Amino acid sequence: MGYTVLLSNTVNSDNTTNMEHMINEIKQDVGVMISHNDFYVIVCRKYEGDKTITYVTCPFPSCKLGFVDRLDKDLKSRKLDGVLEYRSDDNLDIITIDIEGKDLRKLVYVVEWSLYSISCLNRDEMTVPRKKLARQFLLATQHHWMTLEKYNLINSIQDEQP
Repeated sequence: MGYTVLLSNTVNSDNTTNMEHMINEIKQDVGVMISHNDFYVIVCRKYEGDKTITYVTCPFPSCKLGFVDRLDKDLKSRKLDGVLEYRSDDNLDIITIDIEGKDLRKLVYVVEWSLYSISCLNRDEMTVPRKKLARQFLLATQHHWMTLEKYNLINSIQDEQP
């Protein structure tokens, strides 16, 4: 048929299975894109030596719209450290939320909840120019993230593995 079944556990030449390759792809600086009401963020994880840093990129003024404060509150309410660092330029905000390699699923869940909360409160703040900028950012970075749905699917398959 012309397609490869990635979920079969055949052993490759490097003695890894296809499932291990797919799981390893998640670990290679691939982010998770989350969206609600035209608000978009990407939760990313990068590895620097023995540090695992998780950060959120926001193509909207996250501090002005209350996302940074909401995220900090939601992280702390789940016994996490909260927002560790916030950096901003004209078009992009970067929020560091973890430097210890904590459970990425939990961090993604908290970011998703925080984004949902502020997107409902600030729906009118996402103007046409901001929407356009956000879509351009997503297009420019599309090879560096996966959708939340794909991330959840891969995690559910991983959970089913012996």
